Amino acid sequence: NLNLKFETLPDKLRANRIWITVLFIVLTGILSFGMKNVVIDESLEAYFHKDDPVKQAYDQFRAIFGGDEYVYIVYRAKDNDIFSEKSVAALQKLHRALADYRLNLKPGEPSALDHIDEVKSLINVKYMEGRQNTLYSKNFIGDAVPQTRDQSDRFRQKALNHPDFPLIYLSENSAYGGIMIRTDFNAETPELSNALSEDESLFDDDDFGDDLGQTVQTTAGNEITADIRKTDIREYPKFMNALDRILADPAFEDAFEFNAVGNPVLMNFFTEAVIQDMGRLMSLVLPLITVILWLLFRSLSAVLWPILIVSFTIVWILGTIGWIGMSMSAMIQVVIFLALTVGIADSVHILSGYLFFRNQDFEHKAALRAVMKKSGLACLLTSVTTAIGLLSLVFVPLKPISSFGIFAAIAVLFAFVFTVTLLPMMLDLWSPVSKKRSSQKDHLVLTVLKKVESVGYGHYRLMILIFAGFALFLVFGLAQLKVDSNFVEIIKKGLPLRDAYGLVDTYMGGTGNMEVMVDFKKVDALKDPQVLFAMQDLQTFMEENKTTKVVKTMSLVNVVKESYKVLNDDDPAFYAVPKDPAVLKHVLFLFENANPKDRPR
Repeated sequence: NLNLKFETLPDKLRANRIWITVLFIVLTGILSFGMKNVVIDESLEAYFHKDDPVKQAYDQFRAIFGGDEYVYIVYRAKDNDIFSEKSVAALQKLHRALADYRLNLKPGEPSALDHIDEVKSLINVKYMEGRQNTLYSKNFIGDAVPQTRDQSDRFRQKALNHPDFPLIYLSENSAYGGIMIRTDFNAETPELSNALSEDESLFDDDDFGDDLGQTVQTTAGNEITADIRKTDIREYPKFMNALDRILADPAFEDAFEFNAVGNPVLMNFFTEAVIQDMGRLMSLVLPLITVILWLLFRSLSAVLWPILIVSFTIVWILGTIGWIGMSMSAMIQVVIFLALTVGIADSVHILSGYLFFRNQDFEHKAALRAVMKKSGLACLLTSVTTAIGLLSLVFVPLKPISSFGIFAAIAVLFAFVFTVTLLPMMLDLWSPVSKKRSSQKDHLVLTVLKKVESVGYGHYRLMILIFAGFALFLVFGLAQLKVDSNFVEIIKKGLPLRDAYGLVDTYMGGTGNMEVMVDFKKVDALKDPQVLFAMQDLQTFMEENKTTKVVKTMSLVNVVKESYKVLNDDDPAFYAVPKDPAVLKHVLFLFENANPKDRPR
């Protein structure tokens, strides 16, 4: 019955071709406007569904502690000393250009750099000192510029001796330095940020270490609920272009070589790479397909119609994605090329069948009916089974994979529908063979297939043995499969961004980090020395037993130990967590007063 319906389909299409064409043009126009809404998102949270425990924990972390997307700029001093007079002076200017960029803007004027929440470098990273049982926190270099070698060396030794500065703000050979730019990408919470800046001291001596939750209670009694805003991935290129313009200033380039890493840098790379790759690959693939179609059919219509079919398929699937508003990963490239592949395959299937029947002296309309009867059901079954297979990816918990499965399945079905509806009408308009005569020779594809068929029938035992041998050999390849979710590994070796990550891994503390959020379910938990001892034990375990992966660990423990040591004349013996809860409470209180801005972080 389906074969008979496909057989009569060309005649029905021909009778209604005007309104079908008008409807198709209107729908194509509407969907084409949706293409501009397509958003490519390779952020971490884009990989998880809303109800995924991983995403819920991640959202809670950002609601409490703010953004975790950094641009980490590693600069190499061209004089090989980041503490030389020239390097320090250039770093001070660069730090001011990044931290105080708004001074060059009009009040209220927007800037792509407005995503910057905080800039930290050797200029302003806090260095604590103790005098008369009081803790003072000051900028490490600040406005000072070393005038002599001795002054440079003093800065160098103080930085290298600090337990938390090396491998973050300077390399061990002090040829490289680091600038940490914390952004609000995918964690923009203006209400919370404003409250923290206006009311820096959230806790006094009696309430430091309150239980943290998604709602923060300020001393003024105002509750603030963090509202995490999703960042449009198109914001990354704007931000990075503005940042690159600052770094390209000759005043900085003369002193430093820059290498920037971090999620914003990666997102910028993927955004530009996906768009550039799609354009570049299309410019290569479409001419290749054109040449192959010409060699196969030697007809302009047989080249034009399949390319139009796949072009319409791509427009429709991208338009559908855009109007739905669902963000896609870089796998949108795979959707596009799958649509291209399936559309060409379906079209060639019908075209070759049409030419086959023309070779059998069928006139045009009869050949169309014959090929639709013979191949329509085959195209339907292959398209439906392929779509079902792709839709099974919906059950994969990673959102980009499930989204790919949905839209790839839709693209396959679009390609099928356009092939069986538009192609017969296109062939009515312009066919590869004149409607007034039949073709006098076998189609090239048919000729090749006849030879392949004879090999299969004539030497079937040998064919089975050959393919079985290949199968057994390739089974061993399964053991070589590697699954890697490291975005950096996707970047081709030799590209500047890949080299930048290698440099940071070599000279600094590395480009990967893991953040562990601990909820004690108890007010004032962090005033208990036993809690800090437990945290310290975890840090010690990671540093001593995971030395191939863990370079440095940081927590409130580091702050307490450094503060306690400074309060005791920098005696290394006091680089420890105080065992007395009263002493610990006092140290925390002094740190809060000395450095209120860093405490919430």
